[in-house]
Amino acid sequence: MQFPAVSHAGSDGLRGFVATSLHLLDNVRAHSSNCLCIKSCAGASAALTTACCNARSLAGHLPICAAWRRRQAGMNMMTELLSSYIPIAIFIGIALVIGLALLIAPFAVAFKAPDSEKLSAYECGFNAFDDARMKFDIRFYLVSILFIIFDLEVAFLFPWAVSFGAIGWFGFWSMMVFLLVLTIGFIYEWKKGALEWE
Repeated sequence: MQFPAVSHAGSDGLRGFVATSLHLLDNVRAHSSNCLCIKSCAGASAALTTACCNARSLAGHLPICAAWRRRQAGMNMMTELLSSYIPIAIFIGIALVIGLALLIAPFAVAFKAPDSEKLSAYECGFNAFDDARMKFDIRFYLVSILFIIFDLEVAFLFPWAVSFGAIGWFGFWSMMVFLLVLTIGFIYEWKKGALEWE
């Protein structure tokens, strides 16, 4: 299909442009029942497509390109949503690069000279001098569980302290009850000797 040329020269430029756009859309309407703006401006610029829709609206006709407008609005919304994830993608990429660099660097630059001291247990635990499946004191597990409980308590305290001005007295006394329950549990395990190491 041949598109008629659009002229912007002279005092009747806008009127001629509107008439030309209407003529173009009427020709396409005879060949297709789809969105006229998309069909008529296939192969043309996006500015001309918008001009076709605007010209048809200025002439007082029904919005025949509503589907095209909805499609453009959906594409713009999708672009905005995806652009909000760009910082997260950059952060994940940097984290992966740093993690891989830290994993590869020891093999590339480390001086390998193993000895008995380097193979020994570090800071805590028991020396690895026998079978790895040997039994050891259950207090290791007990201390770790107690640590997790009170570590989670601190995790609850941080958001409570940040939002203290917004939650009012109800939030204050709710946290006091929570801390009271934890304190009673701490006293109970202390009296039972859970924190004593023999």
